[in-house]
Amino acid sequence: MLRRCPPDQLSLAAEYILLKRSLGSDYQFWKHKSVSTLPAFVKRGLLKIAADPRIVVRSFEGLADGVPELSAVTDDVWRDLCRLRSSDFAKVLRRCIKDKNGVIRCEAAECLAWLAFDADADLLVKAATRESRVAEGLFQGFKLAHGSKRPSTKFTKLINSFARRVVSGSIHASVRYELSDAIDVIRITDATNANKFLSSAACLHLKNPLLWNVLVRFEIDRDNGKRSPLLEPTLLWSLYESVATRLSDGKAHHYGESEGLLGLLLVEGVRSDPVRAQAEIKIAQTHAQQESNSSLRAYVAIAKRMLKGAPNPQSVLARAERTMKQLSRKAQAVLHARSFGECLYNDSFESYLDSCGDHWKLACEGLQELGLANYARTLKYCYAAFEDRVADADLWSFIKHLPPALRRDVKNVDRNGHRIMNAALEYAGRHPEVFS
Repeated sequence: MLRRCPPDQLSLAAEYILLKRSLGSDYQFWKHKSVSTLPAFVKRGLLKIAADPRIVVRSFEGLADGVPELSAVTDDVWRDLCRLRSSDFAKVLRRCIKDKNGVIRCEAAECLAWLAFDADADLLVKAATRESRVAEGLFQGFKLAHGSKRPSTKFTKLINSFARRVVSGSIHASVRYELSDAIDVIRITDATNANKFLSSAACLHLKNPLLWNVLVRFEIDRDNGKRSPLLEPTLLWSLYESVATRLSDGKAHHYGESEGLLGLLLVEGVRSDPVRAQAEIKIAQTHAQQESNSSLRAYVAIAKRMLKGAPNPQSVLARAERTMKQLSRKAQAVLHARSFGECLYNDSFESYLDSCGDHWKLACEGLQELGLANYARTLKYCYAAFEDRVADADLWSFIKHLPPALRRDVKNVDRNGHRIMNAALEYAGRHPEVFS
């Protein structure tokens, strides 16, 4: 049957006929597929498809030109050969990483890093040094390889050294969030020394595009109950003053992020040097009051409560997320309201409607609890219209066909995800007992 299978279906046939049906469950299928080999003629067929990668362009609302990516067949075959750790596939990828198409180069780097053969380490680092998209693929692939315990000590050291150059801002200094996986790579390749490096002057400087990401990682660690280093006060306040100057001079290219960065540093200051932090809070508070939805305002409130010994509301909410089913309905409602705000901030109202299920009801209750009754009303009416839509209606054009008044309300809420998140933080700061 496999010999009669059309070439573009060979991958699926090999998976679902040869493996899955004989193993009886998805879990056993993926477990077996990750460590076993395929018959030689099937492997030859997959390699033939892999050697001729195809690109398709996906259309998205608001993007006139669409987004190029590997076709579904190419992507399936490449990932299957990565799971099987095919050395013949590595030969194909060595050509692809030099392809004229940027999508193919990036995906080839991810797959080569996932295969983690020592012979490819230098090639990967050189290609990733030239092009940030290739570096992005390298880090994603290495994390997959590390999860399978594939990389050798030599391979790991080379990737760690490259990741340090990226995280310190010495290469690809114009790239921001896309390379933040480099931080995770440093931590998994050198857990003993990672935080010492990340909290040093090598990483904590204003020209480093990953500065925000490094500081956020420390906050996430604390929220999850892990230890993270206290920043050296002289270094911290020097950096704080530089960010404050950039804001006051109006030179911040990303104003909202710079405000958030100043707030993060202020919170770090409370931990490292509470005496000076108390004075800086008064100055920052004056600036924050000038902005109606200032992210700095939320951080100032957190810093003030921390000085009084109150728990960090970020930590309160993070711990609550892990035990949500054990919490009161009120606490669950606030957490779902915050998730609604996060979805608006990171994606869109449409995405939330498409994925929320029945959670929108608790989100409405949470918005009411946070004093955002108008947002709760908008979500309720919009979800009712969403359920009444024609079944095959395009989700992304759904908002455009709402009644004008409701459409205006939805657009207003969609712009204020950060306000909902800040309201949840302030609530957790005032009422930490609700989440215990």
